[in-house]
Amino acid sequence: MMGRLTRAFQATVALTILLLALWPATLVAEGVASPSEAALQPMEARLLDLLNGERMGRGLAPLQLDSSLLTLARDRSNDMAARGYFSHVTPEGVMVFDMMNWRGIPFKLAGENLALNGAAPNDSPDMAHQGLMESPTHAQNILDPGFNKVGIGVASNGATVYFTQLFANLD
Repeated sequence: MMGRLTRAFQATVALTILLLALWPATLVAEGVASPSEAALQPMEARLLDLLNGERMGRGLAPLQLDSSLLTLARDRSNDMAARGYFSHVTPEGVMVFDMMNWRGIPFKLAGENLALNGAAPNDSPDMAHQGLMESPTHAQNILDPGFNKVGIGVASNGATVYFTQLFANLD
C-alpha cells in the first residue's frame, strides 16, 4: 500500500509540475452546449457572479458556463460531501484531469479551485470566493485570460459546504 501511495503522490507532483510548466497554454476541446444561468442552484449562481465580477473588474471577459464542466464540478462537490474528504485528489488517487479524460473532455490545460466552508449557506459563496481570491494560485485560475468556460458545483453534508470551480478554454 505504501508503494501505491508513493507512486500516486509522485504522479500528482509530476502532473502539477507539468500543468505549471504549461501555464498559460490553452485547452483544446470541442464546444459543448452552454447551460443557462437558470440551471444553476442559487449558491452556484452567486459564485459565478462573484468570479465574473472579479474578471470584468479587471477588463477580462466573463466566463461562460459549460454543461460538461458544470456536471463534473457538481459531481466533484457531491463526492467530497458524501465521502467526507476535501482534496484535489480522490481517496483512490484520481484527479479531476483524469475525470475530464474519462468523460471525453480533451484538454491541454485546465484548472480546479476547491473551497470548504462551514458558514451559514447565505454567506458561503461570498466567504468561499473571498478565500479563493486571497490565495494566489486560486485567484490565478479565476483571473486567467486563457480560460473562457467554467463549471461550478456546490454540495453540503450538513454544516459543511463544498465548492468546486472547474476552468477551461474550450474554443
